[in-house]
Amino acid sequence: AVVSTQSTGEPRGIAFNPANGDLAVCDTENHRVQIFDVEGNLVKCMGTKGKERGNFKEPISCAYDKWGRLLVSDHCNYRVQIFDSHYQYITDFGKYGKSSGEFWGVNGLCSHINGDILV
Repeated sequence: AVVSTQSTGEPRGIAFNPANGDLAVCDTENHRVQIFDVEGNLVKCMGTKGKERGNFKEPISCAYDKWGRLLVSDHCNYRVQIFDSHYQYITDFGKYGKSSGEFWGVNGLCSHINGDILV
């Protein structure tokens, strides 16, 4: 069971990191991502409401890629943010729009075994 001293509001997406057992939970209502270890302890709380790098506006889904990086769909900021295996911001991509590489909202994502990110 996951135990946390931090409450979650409308948790949606979850992702399991097979490399270390971490579980990432998109805490959509609180505009953050919480990371739990294999024993259910909260090890990191990432972000707050905002547009700045590392902050979120309704994160909805997340996934780990083959390198152990965490990918987060930042729904109302119309982007995907990427964090390293220590949960430090690396980069992001996407913006609002209808053209290639643009989104009306990022609802889901996954990482293919070859490293491609599918949104």
